This record gives sequence, structure tokens and C-alpha cells, in this order.
Amino acid sequence: AAQLAAVFPHVYADAGPRPQETLGEAPFGKLLFSTGARALAELYVVGARRFLSAMDRLVAEWVADGVCGREDARRIASLVAGGTARRIYRLDAAG
Repeated sequence: AAQLAAVFPHVYADAGPRPQETLGEAPFGKLLFSTGARALAELYVVGARRFLSAMDRLVAEWVADGVCGREDARRIASLVAGGTARRIYRLDAAG
């Protein structure tokens, strides 16, 4: 899906609880957060926490390796965590 998102303007991909697997294959603005959970409510919480932890580690690694600066890392994490969804679904960030 990430490769298709990179090619087609109308395709977006799910970053899931392991975003490092998809961030290298699609533009940051084409990736959407998802928990990857099904059925049990607890799995949504676990998936969200896994995603946040993985994103924190990944962008910290990028900053430490000089791949990007702190502000760019925050912007990328913000896009994937919710910015892209707010944009494509035209959601108001305030409410």
C-alpha cells in the first residue's frame, strides 16, 4: 500500500503500529496512523501506544543520525499521527 501511495495521488497508506516499515516507502503526507487493532478495546490502546513509542524512537534516531532536524522530525510525526487524516478528511483540529 505504501508503494501505491507513492505512485498514485489518490492513494494513502496505513502506517500502523510499526511506522518504520512504511515511512521509507511513501511520502510522509500520504501516511495515516492506525492501531492495527481489531475487536477488543484494549488492543486499540496498545496499538496507539506502540505507534507513539515507535515514532518517538524512529524520529529520535533520525535526529541523532542527522537525517533531519528536531523540527522536521516533529512535523513528520505530526503528519503521520493525525495531520494527514485531518487534511484529507477535512477535520477541524480544534474539535
